[in-house]
Amino acid sequence: MESITIGTVDNPDSVRSRLTSELRLLQEEEGFRITIAERGRGKLTFLGCNLESAGNRGGGNPLEVFRYYVARALADLIVNEVTQQTLPKILHRNYSQFGEEDQDDILARARSLLEASTDPDGRGLVRQINRRNQILFRLLEFLDLHDELVVEGFLRFRLKEYFRELVEIIDRAVEAFMADREYREFVRLLRYFVELQEPRQEEVHVIVRPEGLYRLLDREDRVVENDYLEGPVVKMVQEEINQDDLLLSALITLAPRRIVLHLDSSSRVAETIRSVFGERAEMCPGCRRCAAERLAEKGVDTVDPHGYNKENAGNGDDEDE
Repeated sequence: MESITIGTVDNPDSVRSRLTSELRLLQEEEGFRITIAERGRGKLTFLGCNLESAGNRGGGNPLEVFRYYVARALADLIVNEVTQQTLPKILHRNYSQFGEEDQDDILARARSLLEASTDPDGRGLVRQINRRNQILFRLLEFLDLHDELVVEGFLRFRLKEYFRELVEIIDRAVEAFMADREYREFVRLLRYFVELQEPRQEEVHVIVRPEGLYRLLDREDRVVENDYLEGPVVKMVQEEINQDDLLLSALITLAPRRIVLHLDSSSRVAETIRSVFGERAEMCPGCRRCAAERLAEKGVDTVDPHGYNKENAGNGDDEDE
């Protein structure tokens, strides 16, 4: 008789349920006769899986088939449940300075990194399958040499690479959380500056030029405060200056009563401007300016609606204000 004993501290019900389900499937498909015996030892609960007889419905070594079904149950348990329990333990140990609400936010971010559904290109699903298969392989290696396994110890000491991956995921989640918090504080300060400013323009349109520079126009398509975004200094050190920051600085200085963004609505700068200026900022619903830009992106030769064509768009010889 072959026997494999699985011990656990935190998951006796889940281990019992998954082993029972997998081994019942083995009995139904292969005709094996298996019993499960349970006993306690301190904080540990041990479940002994006993192969009393092997059926003759399938091929292969019955002991290897038995171990495979046990390993499969444990791999699913580790990927789905033990991992979710391990993430908060890592967070509490490495980042105890965060309060409960912040920790909940960080854990939600960490868990989303593990879910394939958050990866639109489908690679997340592939990584998830590979992660589960690697764990299954390590379990099979271990069960070939040992007849007793403690789930939590196996994760910590036999799946060191996977455990390090969980630590890295928590680190990435913390970094994203901190970046978002800094961004929210940044937006809050910018809102404060906007509230202090007297409007210097009634309406400003924000467009992006082919070379990546922004341009501000009034409702008559006249350039507004061109030196903010296209002055000599900016042109000399263009590569070293963050154009998004320049745009925000210009808009805060001008504090327009209305801002129309002729930009990609999903861009970070568009999101920031709308967050800072609130109802003052809106996305362009579609106009000749945006239509011309879309044609230019497709390589269609067209005349820019501001009075200059795309060949001389960057030479600084713009229309008079």
